[in-house]
Amino acid sequence: MVASHPVTHVTLGRMNDARVLIATATLLLTSVLLIRKVPGAILFGIVFGSLLAVLSHAPVFKTADGFAAFAGLPGGSPIAAPVMPTDIFLAMDVKGALSMGALAIVFTFLFVEIFDTAGTLIGLADRAGYLDEDGNLPRGNEAFAADAVATTVGAALGTSTTTAYIESAAGIEEGGRTGFTAVVVGILFALSVFLWPLASAVPGAATAAALILVGAMMATHLNQINWDDYSEVIPAFLTMVAMPFTFSIANGISFGIISFVALKALSGRAREIHPVMGILAVILIARYIWLNE
Repeated sequence: MVASHPVTHVTLGRMNDARVLIATATLLLTSVLLIRKVPGAILFGIVFGSLLAVLSHAPVFKTADGFAAFAGLPGGSPIAAPVMPTDIFLAMDVKGALSMGALAIVFTFLFVEIFDTAGTLIGLADRAGYLDEDGNLPRGNEAFAADAVATTVGAALGTSTTTAYIESAAGIEEGGRTGFTAVVVGILFALSVFLWPLASAVPGAATAAALILVGAMMATHLNQINWDDYSEVIPAFLTMVAMPFTFSIANGISFGIISFVALKALSGRAREIHPVMGILAVILIARYIWLNE
């Protein structure tokens, strides 16, 4: 739906493209199901979009040469033994990571992970109604510890980062509020490794609607911003636009913190700056000056 442009960088894509049409149809159906409070609305939407793509033979499935119609399940069966990442299992260069030249890279990844996790956990906790009256996350230490362990173990096993994901808002919207939800999802994911061929029948056009709706869910909390105070509005705006434009939650939070501290300090309202925020702003500025590779 959004395409590149040589002059304006982005522009409206071809609305008659099969991917756009399937994504739009899936978005409309899922939105209606959510409005009608149908349990499993997002899951039903993804199934609908996948079936629509397969049955219509639309060229929406990613291939090495572009996009093509559904070519069938790998091996012709929805069940297959999981493919283990043997070539990247525990493939770590610890000595190289500890070298002086890698310190900046390690620090950058640490910084990104901390802020990505913080932004995601706070957003999800707010959506689930877990934040206290001061906007703090109860038992935050335990949540960060769990995320840190999962990130470390996942990296060692060779998977993509097993960190907190904003897509969990879909589960919260369906009523998942406790750790038992995560346990059940984890068990189902473990079982699903034997059903990986089915993933080939789910195009990005079918899952795009779910991501769009997750964004809509998170946007409902914008009413908590004091829109009459520019020292609050401008940092909030910079945070919101920097995340998609830089493709990084960490960058968005960083711009928000730096601008918040700078605006408060320069407008004579330094007393409203928490000491931790001031320290973070200094560290973030230093990071962008010296470690922005």
